[in-house]
Amino acid sequence: MKEESEIFCADWLKTDVYRDWLEPIPENQHKAWCSVCSITFDYSRKKLNEHAASTGHGTNLQNTKKRKSVRGHLIGKDVRLCRNSVNHTKTERVTDK
Repeated sequence: MKEESEIFCADWLKTDVYRDWLEPIPENQHKAWCSVCSITFDYSRKKLNEHAASTGHGTNLQNTKKRKSVRGHLIGKDVRLCRNSVNHTKTERVTDK
């Protein structure tokens, strides 16, 4: 017996379990998108929970969080380097006069 898919529920995007990866598919409210695994699946609470509990999804989610953390850290360093470079250039110009 085939399980009926449900209609996407936007309130589920507010829950800790789904917030970081679940996305609606506007053209089909019976399907959902996992942004960390890059897969589409029939939308049902049972399938969401099975997917969230899967080893592959857990690994992908952790890797995504690590990448975001590293990316944010590197962006902060780039901003500091640019600011220091600008300040250094201004200092040189003042002392060159």
